[in-house]
Amino acid sequence: MLWNGIPFITEKDYAFGEARNLLLYLCVGTVYIASALTAGVVQRSLDRWWSPRTILAVVLCAQALICLLPAVARGEWVIWTITVVFSATSALLWPIVESYLSAGRHGNAMRTAMGWWNVAWMGAVAVPLWLMAPLMNTSPRWAIVGLGVFLLLAACALRWFRTHPAVHNVELSQQHTTDEYPHLLRSARITLALSYVLLAALSPLLPFLLSRLEILDTWQTPSAATWMLARVAVVAVMWKITFWHGRWGTLLLGGAVLILGFILIITAHTLPVLLLGLTLLGGAMGIVYYAALYYAMSVGAAAVDAGGRHEALIGLGYAMGPAAGLAALFLSHDGSAAVLEISFHPLLIVFICVLTILGALLAAMPYRKARLRRRSADITQR
Repeated sequence: MLWNGIPFITEKDYAFGEARNLLLYLCVGTVYIASALTAGVVQRSLDRWWSPRTILAVVLCAQALICLLPAVARGEWVIWTITVVFSATSALLWPIVESYLSAGRHGNAMRTAMGWWNVAWMGAVAVPLWLMAPLMNTSPRWAIVGLGVFLLLAACALRWFRTHPAVHNVELSQQHTTDEYPHLLRSARITLALSYVLLAALSPLLPFLLSRLEILDTWQTPSAATWMLARVAVVAVMWKITFWHGRWGTLLLGGAVLILGFILIITAHTLPVLLLGLTLLGGAMGIVYYAALYYAMSVGAAAVDAGGRHEALIGLGYAMGPAAGLAALFLSHDGSAAVLEISFHPLLIVFICVLTILGALLAAMPYRKARLRRRSADITQR
């Protein structure tokens, strides 16, 4: 709801234009980076008083409480407060959840657990955009109030959690990794950040793009959910197959499809082309996310810090995408407010292309190092 539904709520209920939506996403991404990078430190600092399970309960209850704001207040400050609080608290919640998910599991057991989990949370991400549809012609902000109920239900589920994540056997974990894994992790992290740059540049502008394609308000959020459904389908396939891990081709495929999907979206003049682009983008997001999380938790011993770095890269993408959009909008500003309402201005495309090329070059460097290491090992053996 708060990551993907918010630009529709701000456009319909708070009269946000493209520039303010981009600024909101930039703020959310920046807060998320800072919170995710300190998640491990915060968790250890609170450990003397609260267990990780208690921290999760406090976070979920605090989020449920903040969801009541749209019911009692109407100003623009409400949406800024909600998004900033959710960004800060979610960046603490996710690394802890990822530690619970991965700790004590190795190899296929870890990949299987991640498969269940990815299908569950990615499937859940698409649901609010469908549930929001009936509210889009009336008061979309009430969707945030409804979200609070689900957060309380999630908090109730914590009674089945251990107080702390399982103990992770580092030596056993190393038996399920290879010397290639650290290189794969670095490349996957760069590709992950790039994927969220593209998504974050797109998400704040998607309501306006759908409006220009004359899509009815009630069908805009379901249409936007296309990429999320595609992501679920791809991670479900990755969950059931075993040959994708440890292979560079997986990341190459994810990166190539990611760029193709984005190109189709920004050049779409019809709904079918847009939906195809969203499908490709979502499928690529699934490939990159699954691989990046698996390598992060395998190499990082399933620690909260490993999950925090993974989430910080997502936050980096969420900040850089809107930053590129804002830069393009304001550099193209000629004094008329209308200029700030042009989705996918040529300058934005240039900035995104530069970031994409830079990301591709950086993602290729670990592969080059891994290849040189393999050649050196072959020569030594001979």
